[in-house]
Amino acid sequence: MNGFLCINSITALWAVFLWKNFMKNTISRLPELKEMFRLSRSTIYKRISEKTLPPPISLGGKRAVGWVTRELEAVIGLMVTGADATELKKLVKELVDKRQNNKKDNNYA
Repeated sequence: MNGFLCINSITALWAVFLWKNFMKNTISRLPELKEMFRLSRSTIYKRISEKTLPPPISLGGKRAVGWVTRELEAVIGLMVTGADATELKKLVKELVDKRQNNKKDNNYA
């Protein structure tokens, strides 16, 4: 029985590792973003215009947009450290630049 628990524990840990490191290429829609940051729609778009939040990406429709979840998580991670607007703007610029560079290489990962 101990061997069974050990294998399941290892499997569970491996699944968590994969999720945290490789499977976060997800898109968050506005309701998720509002929940994540606890901000209103207007404040979110204000922060995007101030370049302290990354801009959304097109999802292919005329108006459908979403945000790259790992970019949002990077912003939250920096906010937790007490970063000011200048530091947030620098991070957002890096994220957007990476997005553009990867788009050129057709390898956004």
